[in-house]
Amino acid sequence: MNRTATALAVLLCLIPAFFSPAGAESGRLYGKVSTEQDEVFQGIIRWDDHETFWDDILDAAREIDGTSDEKEHRHRKEIEIFGLTISWTETRDSDGGDRRFGIRLGRLKSIQRRSRRSAVLTLKDDTRIRISGSGTDIGSSNRGIVIQDRDLGLVTVDWSDLERVEFASGAVEPESAAEEWRLFGTVTIWDGTSFRGFIRWDDDECLSTDVLDGESRGEDLEVPFAKIEAIERASSSSARVELASGQTIRLRGTNDVDDGNRGIVVKVPHFGQVTVDWEDFERVEFERPSPALIKNYDDFDAGGPLYGTVWDDDGDSWQGRVRWDDDETMTYEFLDGEMDDLDVRIEFADIQSISRRSSRSASVALNNGQTVILRGTCDVDDENRGIFVEDQDGRLIRLDWDEFDRVVFGRP
Repeated sequence: MNRTATALAVLLCLIPAFFSPAGAESGRLYGKVSTEQDEVFQGIIRWDDHETFWDDILDAAREIDGTSDEKEHRHRKEIEIFGLTISWTETRDSDGGDRRFGIRLGRLKSIQRRSRRSAVLTLKDDTRIRISGSGTDIGSSNRGIVIQDRDLGLVTVDWSDLERVEFASGAVEPESAAEEWRLFGTVTIWDGTSFRGFIRWDDDECLSTDVLDGESRGEDLEVPFAKIEAIERASSSSARVELASGQTIRLRGTNDVDDGNRGIVVKVPHFGQVTVDWEDFERVEFERPSPALIKNYDDFDAGGPLYGTVWDDDGDSWQGRVRWDDDETMTYEFLDGEMDDLDVRIEFADIQSISRRSSRSASVALNNGQTVILRGTCDVDDENRGIFVEDQDGRLIRLDWDEFDRVVFGRP
């Protein structure tokens, strides 16, 4: 797909701002953190040094117990060489194991630490999910839970000391909102394609009070994002930074401004999360977001089961609960893929339909009217472990990728 010809035109839909008596909702994580030493801290939370808002994704692994009826299944593959088609059948194991799992923090009621590498999530509908660490969000590799306690100020709780986090709606005073805001703007990549949404720089900095680190003319600088109007990639090892004062400086020497950057994450409302690597990045222009764009705790529910109509390549269809890739079963889970080498994560709640496009890709239609082509993961290619439908009679139908045609989500 030509990215220039298919540049995304993202329309940001305004949602009503929510106000509480104490002040305006800020979209910030808020709750009560209890420790093993029976200490309790309450206030705004920053999780693992970068999850800061209710729509941020908690990443983990979840154990799957081999959900399909068979321990293995056959998968037909074929290639064409010099006009001849050669086909064969592979046998794949369906025993399960740990699979990637993610959920927006706004859907959670609590997180209970269970061990040095595991936790139990309780959703808003009291569903409990046991997860383990696959990165730094869960487990001993967590970089700390920072609480802006109302009485004590900033407090950091290590994973080993954590007992439980209970989330709740929280408010921020108007003067605090004026001093600190969420990073927002338009990120443009090398071919002119742009994405407009909330930004997490270097997969880390996301607030106007966070700083951009770098060296300029032998001096170490820490520039608050509140003072930055734009950042442009100058080379693999440097960036030009345009300041609100009108000055432009060139920074280098840190992973904020070179190819060690861990990704410019853009959260596009009603679309999904896009991660742009430094080699693809061209420019970002910051703007201050409207408070009406902020999603607060009460804007999230616990999600629900995936339900839809699935067609095979013969035109037969089945309707019922859907299990995607023998794994995802709920609207709060994510479809992962690559869009022209950019990593994309789309919540199933935002997906209208998925159609098999080829052995290596799928066409994904979103509720906002956009359609994107994804490839590069087992969610959207012939490594998919099966699309399952449980109909109203309790029958379980399974389609391999080469048999699958499309699914349309939603109840009739």
